[in-house]
This record gives sequence, structure tokens and C-alpha cells, in this order.
Amino acid sequence: SPSYYNYDNFEEIQVSTAGQDIKQPTGGMGLNLVVKRGTNLFHGGFRGYFDNESMESSNVPAELAATGTTHATSDHNKQISDYGYDIGGPVLRDHAWFYNSYSIQDVRLVRRAGALVDRTQLKNPDVKLNWQATKKDMVSFLYFDGFKIKEGRSPGISGILFDAPTATFHQDNTYTDSPLHGLWKIADDRVINANMFVSAKYAFFNNGFILDPVGGLSQQAGRNFTTATSYGSVSQGLNVRPQKVANVDVNNFVTAIGSSHDLKYGFGFRTVDAVSGTLWPGNGILAIENSPTDLRAQVFRQGYGGNRADYLSFYAGDTIQHAALTVDVGVRFDRQWGKALASDIAPNPAFPNAVPGVSFAGY
Repeated sequence: SPSYYNYDNFEEIQVSTAGQDIKQPTGGMGLNLVVKRGTNLFHGGFRGYFDNESMESSNVPAELAATGTTHATSDHNKQISDYGYDIGGPVLRDHAWFYNSYSIQDVRLVRRAGALVDRTQLKNPDVKLNWQATKKDMVSFLYFDGFKIKEGRSPGISGILFDAPTATFHQDNTYTDSPLHGLWKIADDRVINANMFVSAKYAFFNNGFILDPVGGLSQQAGRNFTTATSYGSVSQGLNVRPQKVANVDVNNFVTAIGSSHDLKYGFGFRTVDAVSGTLWPGNGILAIENSPTDLRAQVFRQGYGGNRADYLSFYAGDTIQHAALTVDVGVRFDRQWGKALASDIAPNPAFPNAVPGVSFAGY
């Protein structure tokens, strides 16, 4: 999944494990998350959960306690909280409705490695609007974003047990240059006649995350494997993954030859970019002490590049019901293709001739 969710947003969660609908391009388990919507009555709710270390008992084993480890200096939960609300109702009775929700989870862990607090916040704003534009058209709009903000995230380097606070990550959301952040979706559900229903949807999901060094990009980076510690700063990691999706789906209900038929047909297109970048701080050199007599320097240049994948699909199916017998038949066509995106990679600041930059036109 490309995001975290506030599960109180959902009116229902549909889970299918086999015999997937012809609309789904792959086998395996399928999830359909149905977001709540407003009605002619105002409704809302609030929830709250709080826990901290004063409410929890110590579980430091005797062998660690004998070495001087206490509850305060051991790995443990410092605080866990989860708050959220939702509200919905009419904008114009019988014509337009709104739904809005927001939640925040705040999880704080004390990590003995580095004696620092690892804090994670998950924030989920959500807005849904429904408009009965005509007697036949129900237009809907959805905005959603899933934020993950994390302080003190360890780089997880094998052989490093204690991270300097400056050599940990600040994780946050990041996006493309588009002013639209998160998921923006618009749909029109149109009733053609008593036996035909058309749904057209377009969505733009602008999301990604960045791992920013707490020590910034001006400090140098180093690791001492003799003492199992890191110092200075650490590399920056960038991951941006926007995608655009368009679908048109038609349902047609007919009766023929003594059987009822639920005809489904439609097409869809999706394009997904995945761009990643890595930038080392200071002069792009990582100092490494493997032992008191084994001192090394690893020289980096900027790592940057991306790929684009496109997905096209057409399908047609029929659910036939005759007495107690139900038969699903259908055919589906899917095509997937991709390419590498153009990129410009900067050289190492200290040794631009030994580790030069690279320009790539893509293909």
C-alpha cells in the first residue's frame, strides 16, 4: 500500500480471496475500501486513546538488570496516543453533502541505542463531497493524504549499535512540483436508463517520502565499527511516486433466453513514476574505521534516477443467472510497458574527475 489510513474513514472494507471480479487485473486477495459520505442528517464522532510509560510495568530481565540497565535506559514505550474525529452532513439538503475526518497517531519509543526517542506521527486528513448534479449524475470528489513523520529513525547499518542523534533520519512526506499533494479523485456516476449505469473516475495520487539527515547536509559522515558507533551526519534519501489513474466502467442489466445478465465492460489507464535519489553530506565522503589500523574513505556521487510504468486495460464480462445457477464469463486484456526517465547526476564535490557526474537522456 502506498499510504497509511484512518480506518474510521471507511463505511466498509470488502475483502475477496478468490474468483475476482473481471475489473481486477490480477489474482490473489483484493481489498476495496469504501469511504464514508455525508447524508441529509449531520453525524459525527470523536475517539481518543492515550498510554505512556507511567502506565506500563517494567519487563527488564534479571540478566540485564544485573548490568545496570533500568526501565528508563532500556528499550520501551514512552508514549502512544491516537486521536481522531469525523463529521458529515448536508451542504444543500437532497442535493449536496460533505464528509470530513482527521486522525493523528503519535508513537514514541525510547531506544537504548543512542539514548534517543524514536517518534512516529501518522496524520490522515480526508474530505469527501457528493453532488447530485442532475437527476442522472452523482458527482463525487475525494481528497486524502497519509502523512508519516518520524524523528530519530535509525539508518539500520549492520555493525552499528549506537547512532549519533545527528546520524539518524527525519522522515516526512515529499511530493512532485505539483501544488496538489496527496490523493485527488473526481468521479461521475451516471444512470443512462433503468438498465444501464456508467461510472467514470480520474485520480491523481502525488505521494512520496524523504529521509533527511538530522545533522543536515553540511556535516561529514563517519562510522566506527570498532566502537559500533556512528557520528556526524548520514545520507539523504528521496523517493517520489506520483501516479495518475483513469477508468470508465459500464454495467448493463438485461434479460434474455430465460436468464438475467449483468454485463460489465470498460477500460482503464494508469501511469506511475518512481523517482529515487541519494545524496551524501559534506564533501560526499564517508569515513570508515574498521579497526584502529584499518581506516578508509568511501567516495560517493549523487544517486538519482527514475522509471515510468504505464498500464492499459480493457475488459468485458457477463454474470449469468438462470434459476439456481450462476455463471461468470469474461475476457480481459492488459498491457504494461515502461521506460527509464531522464536524469542529471552531480559529481562528487571533492573528486569530480575521479567520480564525475552523469547525464542520462532516458529511453
